[in-house]
Amino acid sequence: MQERPRHYLVRTIAVLVWVVQAASGCEPPGQDLGDDPPNDVLWESPHFEYFTRTGESYACAPELTLLEENFAVWQTYLGFTWPSGQKVHYYKYLDQQDLEAHSACLHGSGGCAGGANVESPDSFQTHELIHAYVSFTGSPPSVFIEGLATALACDPTYRIADTIPWREAVEATDPIKQPGVYATGGLLVSYLLRQYGPQPFMRLYQTLGGNAGPDQVDAVVTSIYGVSTDEIWQQASALGPSCVPIWTCSRDAIPTDGSLQTVAAQCGIYSDSVTFNLTVDSNVELSAITDFRSDFDIGSCQDGSRGNVRFLRDMHTSELTLAELAAGKYFLEFPADIPTQQGILALQTPAVGQDCGTLAPLEIAAGDYPVIDVWAPAGASVWIVRLRFAGPHLLSIWPVAAPGNTARITVCPDCDLTSPACQTTTSKQVDVLWNGDYVVQVQASDPNGPVPSEIEIRGR
Repeated sequence: MQERPRHYLVRTIAVLVWVVQAASGCEPPGQDLGDDPPNDVLWESPHFEYFTRTGESYACAPELTLLEENFAVWQTYLGFTWPSGQKVHYYKYLDQQDLEAHSACLHGSGGCAGGANVESPDSFQTHELIHAYVSFTGSPPSVFIEGLATALACDPTYRIADTIPWREAVEATDPIKQPGVYATGGLLVSYLLRQYGPQPFMRLYQTLGGNAGPDQVDAVVTSIYGVSTDEIWQQASALGPSCVPIWTCSRDAIPTDGSLQTVAAQCGIYSDSVTFNLTVDSNVELSAITDFRSDFDIGSCQDGSRGNVRFLRDMHTSELTLAELAAGKYFLEFPADIPTQQGILALQTPAVGQDCGTLAPLEIAAGDYPVIDVWAPAGASVWIVRLRFAGPHLLSIWPVAAPGNTARITVCPDCDLTSPACQTTTSKQVDVLWNGDYVVQVQASDPNGPVPSEIEIRGR
């Protein structure tokens, strides 16, 4: 039997549980594994056999419910064929050291997949799962194999500067030694999927052989898409990095009425997402409460971009994040291994924007929030937030500027930003005795410098 190539990352269903004793001689199915893969404990579901070691403390049997959901989402989107009775064999190593000592993965990789076998120190590694799901569809050049996994897992992240010419990427035979293949493939495949959908790409994936050279790739691409690979590469490069967050954006939707949604801790995964829809451009309030210091991210379901609105929550505190978002579908990524409460409120009238006269003060009741994060509108060179505090509050305003840059902050009682009652400063902290309505204007102190991405308003 021909050995399948290995692919690497440079990074409610009834579940049957069997404890497999090493002395029994029962070995997990599959080929091309290392000398000592995990095989002490087996959890099984319709499409998965999940192997762990006796000392495993993070992965868990209920995780197979999530894996089955993941399989169904990707099969629906990609339309890949799956042999009857075939299962993904997921080998969960204890850690990176265990993976490198006992798996078939190359040293320095964060996991690998060969055929339907996945070996990883992570309990749920989407990049390698994608490799396994499409392993029966075809085996094209690595730039398409790694590009598909990079585009769909949104991982690893990459920049245009990380890419190499597409012809060079097609000829690459070892992505681990030529990491530009991941960035080039991610850019190319993301563009193809977003512009043309998954069906033409899956035809391409199935048609190309692993030894196809640049000219053959170009001929097949042109026959399927009606456009040359050079033209596609030029267009993809012009648009820049993106990904296709189908899995993240398939998660449950929450309302935008401000109600706090309680999410129980989940075993086996570090993060999960909920989604929300905005029918019009909106200011949104984002509230979250956790028992631990945690990061939350807002991302776009249109292109997978994230980090434009990111907030950190301290334990047991109720903090508010205020941001302007365009109409569309978004995901809120949150820590899944701890319980959280989160809520999203779409404001009827915006409090953040560029035209003060169109904004209405957002009222903050006494003691509501010890910290308020306000994020800059996308593309704004100067931006404004209007807030109303009930009763006098001594507050500090902290602009978040790029390293080496400072912000120019103007605080006024109304939209007259030239009033002698205004206070303007370029210091790193502005202290204000806030009582009633105030307008805060934010801009870079250097007209040629980057605009501060956010401000923090903290109680004193």
